[in-house]
Amino acid sequence: MIHPATVRHRCPVCGTAHDVPEILHRLSYGRQLTCGPACKAAFRRLVRSRILEELARRAQPGDPPLPQECPGMRGADKS
Repeated sequence: MIHPATVRHRCPVCGTAHDVPEILHRLSYGRQLTCGPACKAAFRRLVRSRILEELARRAQPGDPPLPQECPGMRGADKS
């Protein structure tokens, strides 16, 4: 059996080193990929919270409040 070439990545959530197929490494454009579904979901939550924090810092007085949870996003991290 021929094994595809792999590249070592480090999960941005838990820090675990793991092998990624070379084609996925190319498609990651320099970003580190998560090691599994749980870390992928946690990473999405982390990114979303960072975005909301940044938007809150930039908010002007009188702007409508930012949503805490978007109803359309509830099942979005199941992939």
